Amino acid sequence: MPKRHLHSDASRLAGEVFGKILNRAADREGFAYVLDCLEGGKKSVGQIVLEFIASDEFIDNFVAARGMGDAAKLVNKMLLGRALSVTELHFASRQLVRQGLRQYSEQIINSPEYLRSTGPDRTPGEGH
Repeated sequence: MPKRHLHSDASRLAGEVFGKILNRAADREGFAYVLDCLEGGKKSVGQIVLEFIASDEFIDNFVAARGMGDAAKLVNKMLLGRALSVTELHFASRQLVRQGLRQYSEQIINSPEYLRSTGPDRTPGEGH
C-alpha cells in the first residue's frame, strides 16, 4: 500500500507533479484529486506521475506533435533527469513504439535507476 502523506507534504507534492509533468499550475479539481490520493495513501507519487504521463493532456501537449525519438527523450529527461546516448535513444524509441507511452513510462518508474534516484514517493527531479 502506498505511503500516506501529511497535508503539507501532499500539497507540495501535488503542485510539483503538475508543474514538472504537465508544465502548469494545478487546477482545483486535479489538485484535490492528487491531494486525496496522497493523503489517503491511495496512490504513490510514482503512480500519479505515471497517470499524468499517460493522460490525454500530456499526450496532446508533449507527445503527439513530436516524433518517437523526441517523446522518448522527453520522458527519460523528466523521469531520470539525464540525456540519452544515441544508442540509448534508438532503443528507447523502439521500446516506446512497441510498449506504448504508459507501459514504457511504467518500466522506467519501476527501474532500479529511478527507484534509486527518485523512489516511489518523490517527484522526479526534472521538469520540461
